[in-house]
Amino acid sequence: MTSGQPDDLATGSTLPPPSFASLTAQTRAPVAGGARGGARAARVVAALSCFAIVALLLVLAGRPLATEDLWFHLKMGEVYATQGLWPAADPMLHTAGGMRPVQHEWLFGVVVWGLSRAVGLGGLRVVHAAAVAALSAFALSLFRRPGGRLAPALLATAVFLVLAATRLMQLRPDLVTIAGAFALHRLLVEPATPPSWRRVFAAAAVLLIWVNAHSLFAVGLVLLAAATVGAWVKERLERASSPPQGRARRLGAALAIGLAATVVNPRGLGQHLTFFTSTKGSAIWMIADEWYPFFPFHPSFPYNSASLQLLPWLPTDLG
Repeated sequence: MTSGQPDDLATGSTLPPPSFASLTAQTRAPVAGGARGGARAARVVAALSCFAIVALLLVLAGRPLATEDLWFHLKMGEVYATQGLWPAADPMLHTAGGMRPVQHEWLFGVVVWGLSRAVGLGGLRVVHAAAVAALSAFALSLFRRPGGRLAPALLATAVFLVLAATRLMQLRPDLVTIAGAFALHRLLVEPATPPSWRRVFAAAAVLLIWVNAHSLFAVGLVLLAAATVGAWVKERLERASSPPQGRARRLGAALAIGLAATVVNPRGLGQHLTFFTSTKGSAIWMIADEWYPFFPFHPSFPYNSASLQLLPWLPTDLG
């Protein structure tokens, strides 16, 4: 054997050429490692961005109480708690004679008034921040459930928090509406199979609380109606390949039971007509609020349209 000559050449043996599979595996290994690293980096960036938004919202929610409506709800909550749901006169309208108050959000007022007596106004700030944190976590769980991927769910949550920031930072009944919509989606809309009767009656309980806490409870009924129609159309399209599971029928039953539950409020069916009765005049349209009209070509549309609330779902659907 000469110096520097491999042993296999000296003995006359040769090494077999590398197989195509081994070369492919060696090529793919760095690519797979890079992909995993990129996915990990995306999750880290998405998490930091989402948590930064949550932190800002928690600061705003925990600041000294700055929601003008809260003082109205605190006073009316005291009135309802001490005088019943049908007081003789509205204490806010001392020049209006014996005009009775409209009890469209009485439950929220009673709850915040009770909390203020138990923990003080400083405690209300803590409760508000805790509610915002809980709603943020709830949103993340909803957005992650469809695809199971964390980064798109964090992105969707961040978009939702930005769009809903003006509602989340205020201690108003809107928080009940956000929680109610999330709860109905989790209980009835999210399951791919017909929801159990336990879920149906739990959703009815959610609507019962919702109708007495915020006038926009009708959003929940619209959500259930849309889910029912969508399930029915899906069953009709798939009828040839698979028998209907009965999901549309169960959702329809949930809608009927929920509608019956929402009648249990001091105003009865009048509560269901709040949006129409509150928007008879033109002055309400001057408020950039939940009553803001849908004008897609108006210059202020990107900031005031409720249709943008659909955007957070896009990352989970596309991801």
